[in-house]
Amino acid sequence: MAMITRRASYGLRTMCRLAEKAADGSSATIKWLASVEHLPRKYLEQVLRDLKRAHLVDSRPGPGGGCRLGRAASEITVGDIVRALDGDLAPGHCLEHGGDPANEDCPGCWGSETCAMRELWTGLQTAFNEVLDSVTVEELVARQHELAPAPTPEYQI
Repeated sequence: MAMITRRASYGLRTMCRLAEKAADGSSATIKWLASVEHLPRKYLEQVLRDLKRAHLVDSRPGPGGGCRLGRAASEITVGDIVRALDGDLAPGHCLEHGGDPANEDCPGCWGSETCAMRELWTGLQTAFNEVLDSVTVEELVARQHELAPAPTPEYQI
């Protein structure tokens, strides 16, 4: 079964950081994102490049520049990010390449229209995508804040 890669997980965390920055109208530098997420800068640059290609991230050079969300966090789903970084997820190898029967690599295949396993994989793929597409970055950030609220400063006198 195809799994969501670590790359997509890192991309999702990065998008959550950008959503937090967007809430106060600011952007984030790659240097800051790499530092706060404990990622190699070159690796993060590659992730951000693919997110930018998918129009999920916008970047501007120079003073006051940096990375920003390409659109509102309420309009970006977890599925958008995962597909931008991992491509379409296929729980069964017969669904890879968009499920095109010409690309199937299944010796002894029962046929794309008469295969019970293909129905199972298709149902799993549909359910998986529905879950990923039902959660926005905005919702994920809000839930993260519920689970791990910001620490309260301790004052000593």
